[in-house]
Amino acid sequence: MTKTNYFVLTGAMGSGKSTLIREIRKAGIRCVSEPAREILAEQRAIESDGVPEQNPELFCKLMLSRSLQNYNQGMNASEVLIFDRGIPDMIAYAELFSIDSKSFYQAADQNRYNPRVFFFDGWEEIYTNDSETDNSVIFQRL
Repeated sequence: MTKTNYFVLTGAMGSGKSTLIREIRKAGIRCVSEPAREILAEQRAIESDGVPEQNPELFCKLMLSRSLQNYNQGMNASEVLIFDRGIPDMIAYAELFSIDSKSFYQAADQNRYNPRVFFFDGWEEIYTNDSETDNSVIFQRL
């Protein structure tokens, strides 16, 4: 299924996606947060191992699950939804951590967004870690 009212912002960490999402929300457009931030916060709050530095496979599967949940929550909506990363981004995480990505590809194939994707290049001058996104483990893999 393709949801042409679903748009994805994707690209490098620290490129300004989350900042732009905050501004888009202020304009009254519905946005979906990046799953990595949510999963990291939740897993750390319950002192679980679903974080990349402890169990990257669980972390990736939790992100895929959350991405599918986010996709399906707005299924009947006709309004524009903006996603801070989408299901195809989860393929990149799986491959980054050398996890079998077959189910990730299948999920992306079955749950499509508008073909116009907004890609953000890295912008080192504005990049900062916050309480949820210590990306040192991810950067070590790059």
